[in-house]
Amino acid sequence: MRQQQPAVVLARAVDEAERRVAIQRADQRAGVVRQVAVVVRQEREELAACAAKAGGRRRDAPVVVTLLQVVEADARIASGVAAAADRRAIIASLSGTVLTAVNILAFLLQTFVVSRVFKYVGVRGALFVLPLIALGGYTAVLALPVLVVLQWTKIFENSTDYSIQNTTRQALFLPTSREAKYNAKQAIDAFFVRTGDLIQAVVVFVGTQILALSIRSFALVNVVLIAVWLVLCFGIAREHRKLVGSETSERHAA
Repeated sequence: MRQQQPAVVLARAVDEAERRVAIQRADQRAGVVRQVAVVVRQEREELAACAAKAGGRRRDAPVVVTLLQVVEADARIASGVAAAADRRAIIASLSGTVLTAVNILAFLLQTFVVSRVFKYVGVRGALFVLPLIALGGYTAVLALPVLVVLQWTKIFENSTDYSIQNTTRQALFLPTSREAKYNAKQAIDAFFVRTGDLIQAVVVFVGTQILALSIRSFALVNVVLIAVWLVLCFGIAREHRKLVGSETSERHAA
């Protein structure tokens, strides 16, 4: 027992040193994230300013679902169902309905569905749940670009993202190395996710303010991006299978 104590102390010292290095690197990445957040904020302000100057284009339609919500509000006002002064209230009500449905469905999926998905199709199978739902939803929008279809597409997409996809993303790191858990995951969560938000803002800006894409055109862009997404999922699943296989072999060898 006395001979094992130095080894235990040494292992704890190594873990503590690695933890301090990870914290220092996390602090450095946090600074990068703050810089990216400033850029995203400036980009959003520029988008809002450009949208306010747009003549014939809709000024309050930064995303596709909001485009249809604005169209729905305008239709209600034109038909006499609502007054022009209620336009913002109608859009807010439509958006609130979507957010409420997303939160309720995400809770139900996380509580009753996620564990069963992992049980029957595993982590690699769970990777394909969200892209397949998004593919089906935006294909439906291509065929029928109306508000109710797009709303339900976003409800299923966002609720699945917050539940099944989020859990799957965390589970993918379980068989990875300590370096991947401390370094690569931090970089993905802190930097690349925010960079993706920035790219999304640029795509929306170009689509609405420069190219003036229609609802179907936005849906087609999403379908193409989902096809790329599925290819990446196959690659991630293959690498995950290799990691799990090597980890199992090491356990048997030990």
